[in-house]
Amino acid sequence: MAQQALPPGAVRRRAVFGMLDAEGWGWAGVKATFWFLTTIFLLGYIPNVVYYATVSDTVEVGANFISPINWCPAANKDLPCPVPVGAVVPWEASPEELALPEARAGAVAVQSGTHLYLVGGTAPDGSVIPSTLETTTTLDGNFVAWFDGPALPEPRTEAAHASLAGVPFIIGGLDASGNPTTTVYVGILENGALTGWALADGQEGRPDLTLPTPIAGAAAATATNGIYVFGGRTADGVSNGVWRAIYPTEGAVNVAAWEEMTDLALPAPRADAVAAFVGEHAYVIGGTDGERASRSVFRLDFTAAEPAVNEATGGPEGWHALDGSAIPAPRASVASFVASGTIYLVGGVDAAGDAQFTTLWAIPNTAGDLAWHYLDQSNLTEPRVDSSTALVGATAFVIGGEGPDGMVDSTFRGNISPEPPFYRLGILGATLPGLSIKGEIGQQLGYINAMTVGIINFALLVAIGVAFSHKRQTLQLFEKVSRGRFKAPREDEFTPGT
Repeated sequence: MAQQALPPGAVRRRAVFGMLDAEGWGWAGVKATFWFLTTIFLLGYIPNVVYYATVSDTVEVGANFISPINWCPAANKDLPCPVPVGAVVPWEASPEELALPEARAGAVAVQSGTHLYLVGGTAPDGSVIPSTLETTTTLDGNFVAWFDGPALPEPRTEAAHASLAGVPFIIGGLDASGNPTTTVYVGILENGALTGWALADGQEGRPDLTLPTPIAGAAAATATNGIYVFGGRTADGVSNGVWRAIYPTEGAVNVAAWEEMTDLALPAPRADAVAAFVGEHAYVIGGTDGERASRSVFRLDFTAAEPAVNEATGGPEGWHALDGSAIPAPRASVASFVASGTIYLVGGVDAAGDAQFTTLWAIPNTAGDLAWHYLDQSNLTEPRVDSSTALVGATAFVIGGEGPDGMVDSTFRGNISPEPPFYRLGILGATLPGLSIKGEIGQQLGYINAMTVGIINFALLVAIGVAFSHKRQTLQLFEKVSRGRFKAPREDEFTPGT
């Protein structure tokens, strides 16, 4: 079939700055792609944004890769915005009404449900305390005044603490005469509340966890299959020993007796250190060698709940001394806790024995190495040494310890989950505040709002389709509505294909 010639004087129209034939497949494909994406945007993306703008605190619009403008909630105080990962909202000192009945240091903080206990410790006169203080907490970081809880059978201070399946264990520590002990006390819980302590001596169904040697100032941590104890002070001085008490079989009720892991002794003796399990890695951080505080970080890798094996020798892979992950400055007797895979060190003493107020934190990478972070805003307002720590929800507590003028009865609390920016303006997107309507009501309102916007956008698409299919009438309507300000082409100006 012969191709029809253009009318005399007519010129074939071009599109996209003359690059495409206005009647060709290329320009048709560009238009089809544009309207396909526009349909998805109007009927999919916008209703989705409207839903989350109803139920969420913030909503992301566009692709906000770079945000030079950020606004954060006042609850973050003077932290940078956006807040660095792991930063602590500036610590707050507790009011006098929530002070401890008596100052104490070297105690153990035990948390069970909404109950928080401060067990043992040393009094300002140097005596070792058997008593337990108790309070109840809320997830927003508040607690009631302290009152007496179930006391230990004997005084203990500088003990290690581990919690296994929610049951607390008080391991070793100094007795009333200041000597290391071999005892391990297990908490008796009823409906999540601590009602007493019992000696873990194998009697009445309890595990036999008498330590093989008297220890105080050790670091304990809970693995998936039991409890590990690292270092500490013995009658012979600071130890590099490692002991563990694990479940002998899968489904066992109690862990077995302590096993000394002689082939996995620490690379150097350590006491008053921090121990933590994060993923498949165990860490022993800082502490003292008996003379001064250390910057050291030792890491032990695990595979399937057992220490990793060296494939070449068939023996344990052993500890890694992470020189590149050392603490920025020596620390011992710090308050420490782990939250969401982040290790925190608060206060403590430096190599000269001076009390510190710094807050340091590190997030292990996939290889198990640590990168330490620090912010002036996240420091304590005054030094603390030998304090106790507890984590309730997103609130960390630093309880008691020694300050510049001796032992203290006060508590610091800090929020470890600062709020994200409620407004961010970037090059290709933004973060905007949402209505934050929670619960079932918010969900139903979100559905209604999304459906309403979707219907409006669908009607808009139908109107656009009608307008394009009746181009001449649409242009004449615009001329009429604008009262002649917009001039539609005359009848004889319309040509086929336009």
